[in-house]
Amino acid sequence: MTQLDSMPQNSADAQQRYRVIAPYVAGAQVLAVQFMRCPQRGKDMVQDALEKALQTSHFPAAQKAKPWFLQVVRHRCLDELRLLQRHSDDTALAELIAPQPDPLQAHRQNLVQQALALLPQDQRDLLVLREFNDCSYADIAMIVGIPEGTVMSRLHRARMAMRSALQQPGER
Repeated sequence: MTQLDSMPQNSADAQQRYRVIAPYVAGAQVLAVQFMRCPQRGKDMVQDALEKALQTSHFPAAQKAKPWFLQVVRHRCLDELRLLQRHSDDTALAELIAPQPDPLQAHRQNLVQQALALLPQDQRDLLVLREFNDCSYADIAMIVGIPEGTVMSRLHRARMAMRSALQQPGER
């Protein structure tokens, strides 16, 4: 199959697909930035995933578009991280944090980002999908490729780890 065979038949198809996916792009960027630990690389991954989504011959029904698109973004990020790891000894990517107008909000966001960064990748994925993208347990199970019950138990452990990371010394 050539690349032209996999593209939508006309621009109306591509526009319709984009209208279906557009509401999920911001959440996908949050997921990609968490993976890549760099806002620009995260945006690049979402752009790549968006291009794939608009060109695929396997575009899902509208009600399944959100978990499907987030899965495409997640796989694109994993592929890129594997590629970077093969070509670099530097496994830590520099985090770029955009300046926030409200210092208290920026401080809170920074604390959350730092706490997320302390979690293992699988826990971080689940929290970002559930809390930042409002995915259902079933959607997360499909995106990550694990049973729904496993999603629930891992999310519980991730939330406990996050709570522990955010607690101040001496708090319970």
